[in-house]
Amino acid sequence: KRSGLYLASARNEEAARRILPLYQLACQRLARQYPAPVASGVEEMRTQLGLLVYPGFFLATAPAQLEHLPRYIEALLIRLARLQMDPGKDRKKALQIAPSWEDCRALLDMAKIPLRENPALEAYRWLVEEFRVSLFAQELGTACPVSEKRLEEARSAIAAATDTAGRQNRSGRPGGKI
Repeated sequence: KRSGLYLASARNEEAARRILPLYQLACQRLARQYPAPVASGVEEMRTQLGLLVYPGFFLATAPAQLEHLPRYIEALLIRLARLQMDPGKDRKKALQIAPSWEDCRALLDMAKIPLRENPALEAYRWLVEEFRVSLFAQELGTACPVSEKRLEEARSAIAAATDTAGRQNRSGRPGGKI
């Protein structure tokens, strides 16, 4: 047990060493004043960053996902740089991810259990981040194949899990009839 705790602690320390400087840099860059054509994109990124790194995120984020946070923040920084060069192109990409991002945020807001205890929602949440990387910073690569179709499939898995849980709760049996 002690060696497992040590390894977990070392893993978190390494993750913090990689995440926190990027987070600080992103905060500094996002805190600047931006002209109107890029302001909405910057606001989206501020929201995204706040949902990636927040008080307690080390405990709330699965260890396997902590290793991906630096890449997500790097993608955000790349997007910010490109946004300033071509706001129209950024807006087109933002519109591509908007439905999944808005859906994900609504589901996260409605979730009554921690994300780590809801595998379907957790998978969807991180798949949205991977899709964002594929759109705005493709050169960083993604951890898994991602597309709008895969996002739709992940969203369907949440609906199926919710439906099964609802039927179980009403009948007392998994998938049982009332």
